Amino acid sequence: MGRNVRVGGLAPDDAQVAQMACEHVDVLQRVLPELEVTRFILRGEDGVLYSPHLVERQIRR
Repeated sequence: MGRNVRVGGLAPDDAQVAQMACEHVDVLQRVLPELEVTRFILRGEDGVLYSPHLVERQIRR
């Protein structure tokens, strides 16, 4: 499957994700639930954010 972004082998926390996205953590925390509802981005069981669309696309390949 696709690659997951990890920090030191662990799922990044919201502050680290916000930093990677060049965004403020409060904005990320406000927007992330909507992105999860629309399935644009999901958080796996281990806490890693991923794109279901990209995973499905990789599986089709």
